[in-house]
Amino acid sequence: MEENSWFTTEVEYDGYPLLLRKPNHPNIWSFQNNYTQIVRLSHSLDHVNSNGLPTADYNTSLSEFDGETIRLFDPKKEGIIFLIETFGGSRNYWFFTLPTADYSTKFKNLQERHKDKDLEVTSREDKNWNFIKDYPFRLYQK
Repeated sequence: MEENSWFTTEVEYDGYPLLLRKPNHPNIWSFQNNYTQIVRLSHSLDHVNSNGLPTADYNTSLSEFDGETIRLFDPKKEGIIFLIETFGGSRNYWFFTLPTADYSTKFKNLQERHKDKDLEVTSREDKNWNFIKDYPFRLYQK
């Protein structure tokens, strides 16, 4: 993945703006056989507008945290980020990882460095990448 190469779009979902960012993976499907665990890191935003999106100044202040989060996993060894959603007062970072990737330690370390942020992490198996296939907006074509 090229550094800082992202596709972005804004759609409406349930009457509110949903911001989507996805990295420019030349062939994301080549990762499917190895990266079979889906990890979601959710950040409850502190300063949002009435439409659920972060205020401009607050969003700018998150750039360092955002950069650190998108690089949480080594794409050649552990996992890839494939989507960032901002909606309804939260930002979700979605990753596909190896089933053995130690996401909980990475998350704890990130949380320790950013104690001022309300963070949560979840994971589940998704060998068929159904999340991408069933997502309500077209993300990736096979």
